[in-house]
Amino acid sequence: MTNRLVIAVDYGTTFTGVAWQVVPYNQIDADLKDVKLQKLWPGDKPGDKVPSVISYSPTAEHNYNWGFDVTGQSLRWTKLQLDQASRKQELQWILDALIGMKDLDMDEVRMEHGLPSYPAKDPVDIVTDYLIKLRAHIKEKIIEEMTDRRTFEEMPKEIVITVPAAWSDSAKNLTFRAFTQAGFTERYFRNLKGMLLITEPAAAALYSIKKLTPKDEYEAEDFIGPGDCFVQADMGGGTVDCVSYEVQKSKPSLVLKEVGVATGAQCGATFIDREFIKWLKRKLGEANFDQLDVENPEDAVGSHTVFGPSMKFLMDQFVNRKERYTGKVVPGQNIIDLPAPLVDLHDPERGVDNGQISLSDKDFREIYHFSLDKTTRLVASQIQQVEHVRKRVRYVFLSGGFAESKYVQRALKDFGRHRNITVLVPEKPVTAVVIGAVAVRLEEEVEHGVYMTPCKKNYGICISEPYSTYRHSEMDGYKDPFDGQWKAKNQIVWMIKKGDLLQSNQPTQASTHFQRKFSLNDTREFTTDFVTYKGNDPPPETLDKMPICKSSQPPRILLHSPPIAKYQITPLRYNLKAVPSRSITSVRIKDCPWSLCAYFKVNFLLHSSQKGLVSISCGPTELASAHV
Repeated sequence: MTNRLVIAVDYGTTFTGVAWQVVPYNQIDADLKDVKLQKLWPGDKPGDKVPSVISYSPTAEHNYNWGFDVTGQSLRWTKLQLDQASRKQELQWILDALIGMKDLDMDEVRMEHGLPSYPAKDPVDIVTDYLIKLRAHIKEKIIEEMTDRRTFEEMPKEIVITVPAAWSDSAKNLTFRAFTQAGFTERYFRNLKGMLLITEPAAAALYSIKKLTPKDEYEAEDFIGPGDCFVQADMGGGTVDCVSYEVQKSKPSLVLKEVGVATGAQCGATFIDREFIKWLKRKLGEANFDQLDVENPEDAVGSHTVFGPSMKFLMDQFVNRKERYTGKVVPGQNIIDLPAPLVDLHDPERGVDNGQISLSDKDFREIYHFSLDKTTRLVASQIQQVEHVRKRVRYVFLSGGFAESKYVQRALKDFGRHRNITVLVPEKPVTAVVIGAVAVRLEEEVEHGVYMTPCKKNYGICISEPYSTYRHSEMDGYKDPFDGQWKAKNQIVWMIKKGDLLQSNQPTQASTHFQRKFSLNDTREFTTDFVTYKGNDPPPETLDKMPICKSSQPPRILLHSPPIAKYQITPLRYNLKAVPSRSITSVRIKDCPWSLCAYFKVNFLLHSSQKGLVSISCGPTELASAHV
C-alpha cells in the first residue's frame, strides 16, 4: 500500500472543522489545494465548519441533535470546560449554582418530567457525545468520496487532533479521552497507524505562509525567508493563542523554529458573545432579561452554558451584526429584534423601541474591549520575546474565526502599523487550523506533532486516609494511636488511569503526598505499595479486592484468582535514617503519646512506551525507586 489517509479534526469552542487527504507515503511537500475540506453536514447543510453545539432536548427519533440540526435548548462552549478550572473558579460555580436554584420549584420540575440529563453530565461526556455524531458523519462522507469502502478500510490512516498551544496537560488528556471514547480508534478506523496532537498555531502558521507567499519565485523570496520572524495569532471562538517563529528554511520544505514561549488566554469570539449577554441584561433590566430562556455563563448550573430558543434567536442576530461591524455602525445593521415575550416591550429610557434595541459604536467598542485588549496584549508579549533575543518581528499572521472580523483586523493592523509590523490575514482564516493540520503531516521537516497513545494500565499508591462511613468498609477501619482519629487502611490513590493520554515527546508525570507518624523507638523502616492494575473494569479503591499480585520483587499473594494477574504490587522499601532531622517533626495530639511525623512525596513518570519509574522522597532525600 503506497498511500495513506490523513484526517484532521479541529474541535473548536464555537465551530468544528474536518479536513482530509489521501497522500503517497513519499510525499514531502504540502499543497493546500489538494486538502479536502468537509463542507456538507447533516440535513445537507453546507458550511466550512459545523457548530460545536449539542442538544439533549427530546426528539421524535428519541435521539439528541448536534451541529446545524439543533433547534431547542442547546449546550455551547463546552470545550472551554476541558481546561479545568482553578479551585477558586470551582467554588464560585458552586456558589452561583446555589444562588441560581434558590427559587427552584420542585413541583414544576416534577410536572416537566424531571430535570434534563445534561446538568449531571461531565464536560468530557458532553464532548464525547458530540464527537460520536461527528465521527459517524465524517466517516460516511469520506467513504462516499472514495467510492469504495474496502479501499477506505484497508488504507493506513493517521488522525490529527488540534489543541490550543497554551493548554495544560490535563486539558490535553481530557480532549484525548473524549476522542477515544467517541470512537476515533482502531475499532472504527481500521489500520489506524497513529493519533497525533498538533497545536493550533503550528498548523495555522504553515497555512498562513503557504497562502500568503506570492507564487512568483522572486517575490516569494522577498516576502519571507530564512532569518525572518513572525507571530502567529490563532484567534478562535474560545481561546486566542500566540506563538512566535523564525524561518530556518523555506525550500524545498518549510522549517520553522519557535522563538519564545507560547502564550494564550480565554478571550476568543465567544467572550464577545458573553459581553453582549451582560450588555443585554443592563439594557433590558433584570426583570425583562429574566424572562428570556438563558442560563448565563455566570449563572449556569454545573457551569454549562445553555441557550433556549429565545436566546438563540437573539444570539443569531447579534452574531450577524458583529460579523458586519467594521468600526462604524451602518444604519439598519445595528438593530436587534426582541423575541417573545418581549416583542412589544417599549421603554424609551432604556432605548427599547417597540420590541427593538440598537447597538451604537460605543456599545460595540464596549462589547469588544475585553477580547480585543487581551488579544493585543498577547501579540505584544510575543513581539517583546522576539526582541529580547535581538531579533525583529516582520509579520503578524491572523487565523481563526475571530480573525474574520473586519473590526478586529482593523484594530490589530493599526497596532502593527505603529510598530512597523505588517499584519496579514490569509484567505479563509477560519479554516487555517484544520487544513494546516493536514499539511503539517506532509512537510518533511516541519514539526510533525506529538504521537498520542492511551495508557494501558492504572497506576496508584496504597496509603491510609481519614475514615468515612460512606466510602470505607468497617474491616478497613482502625484507630490511629498517634492522633486518636479513625483511619482507613489499604486505600489506593490512582495517579494515572487506564486510557489517559501518553505523549511521545515527554513522559506523563503524576505526584501525590502522604505522611507517616511513628514513635521515637520505631526502626524507621517502612514499605509503601505501588499498585498496577490492567483490568478493563474500573479500578477498586482498596487493596483488599485484589485477586493476585506479581512483581519483579518478591510476590505478595492477597487472594487467589485465574492464572492471568490483573494486579501487580511493587513494594517500595525505605529507611529514614538518611533523612535530615529538619525533615522530621515532633508532634503530640491531646491525650496521645508524642510521635514523629515525616511527609513524603511519590513521583511517577510514565513514557509512551508504557515504561514507568516511581520514586518516594522525604524533603530533598530520595528514599526508594522502582521501574514498573
